Amino acid sequence: MAGERLGKFSWKFYLGITLIFGSLVMGKIDYALFLLYFDDLTVRQIIIITYILSWPMLALGIWLAGKEYFESMKKYFDYRYYHMSIKEGTKRAYDITGRKAREIKNKAMIKTKEIKQNALKKTKLLLVKKRKIP
Repeated sequence: MAGERLGKFSWKFYLGITLIFGSLVMGKIDYALFLLYFDDLTVRQIIIITYILSWPMLALGIWLAGKEYFESMKKYFDYRYYHMSIKEGTKRAYDITGRKAREIKNKAMIKTKEIKQNALKKTKLLLVKKRKIP
């Protein structure tokens, strides 16, 4: 259970995200309540205490989610990752370009043969017509 993964990340990551989100929501609610009940000393002190408690909750959430997220994103900041990505992308572009060039060359050859055959037919027809005229 300790290493169980939910989707791409572990349960610790999702718990960390939940703690971060909960801390931020709790902070905004505390801020709004603090402004609404500014005159009531007891409520104001309770709100300040819950606001202060939301900060360790935020820190714990960042620690839980941040470590795993950093590890998953670390490869994107590595030179080797970009080098391999560029190398694979360039090879793919080269292969596609070569394939398209061969297709265009074949189409051009076929079209050239068609034009040549049509020209020969027309030339033969003209020669036949010239012989019939005299």
